[in-house]
Amino acid sequence: MTFSTGLKSHPYSVALNDFNQNKQLDIIVANQGTKNLVTLLGKGNGMFENQASHDASLYFAPVTIGLGELNNDGHSEIVFAYDNCDYIDILVPYDTGAFPQRMTYITDT
Repeated sequence: MTFSTGLKSHPYSVALNDFNQNKQLDIIVANQGTKNLVTLLGKGNGMFENQASHDASLYFAPVTIGLGELNNDGHSEIVFAYDNCDYIDILVPYDTGAFPQRMTYITDT
């Protein structure tokens, strides 16, 4: 199977999780070329719903994605780091697979 992440997106990193709580695996992709994250919500039959794009940074490309339950809400947050940058971002999801809240943490001391 092949799924597009957008023209000149240059996918760099992927992670799997059930972001919309429907018991089906979803995919999140860090795109270096378009400096965004794309989620593909799984339908459970090997197909995925249309992608949702999440802007990452105007200047830096996301290169690494991590997942973890960070705030005890029952949902995995998405942590991503950028190329040549001294901060990370965390996206906090809703049950729908949307990520309305972003938190930024400086990693340079």
